Amino acid sequence: MLNFDQPFIPDNSIIDLLKQKIEIEKCLENHFRTKGFPHFSAKKFVGDLGEYYSLINLKHLFEEGSLKISENSTSPYDLEAKLKNEVANEWKIDQYVRIEVKTRFHQKGKPHLFGVHKEKFDLLVFVSLNDGYLLHYIGVIKKNDLPEVDSQNRIVFHQNLKIIYPNNIKFDQHK
Repeated sequence: MLNFDQPFIPDNSIIDLLKQKIEIEKCLENHFRTKGFPHFSAKKFVGDLGEYYSLINLKHLFEEGSLKISENSTSPYDLEAKLKNEVANEWKIDQYVRIEVKTRFHQKGKPHLFGVHKEKFDLLVFVSLNDGYLLHYIGVIKKNDLPEVDSQNRIVFHQNLKIIYPNNIKFDQHK
């Protein structure tokens, strides 16, 4: 079995910006709470950050320059690319793939991945972020290896899933 694993790239150049964002979020959340709005959340940018981490951590699996983010947010998938021939052969999948990215921010226990529509992608990328928005884990699963979705189009991410990348790094649940 070929091993394409590489260490995760957290992009240390954005750590200070992420810390500033966290401080701003705390101020906003406190402000809204004092105004009687208890459920304000600034976590919506998490999905975009997951796509960014996917781009920088998975590009070595694809033909150079082929990994592209969808131009609009209503696209049926998040990324598209051409896998390197050796990767496509190892994974037994067509070289041209559509990719859906599901990102979770420091979700405790087994993360639930919502809005999984298997007919719209070939590969599912799961991105887990630590509390400071830094990359905790990234994993790739072929759509045919996913369990059936429930009535809310969701699956639960767990170790029994057949993860095709990475081979030697396991997901550790947040506690």
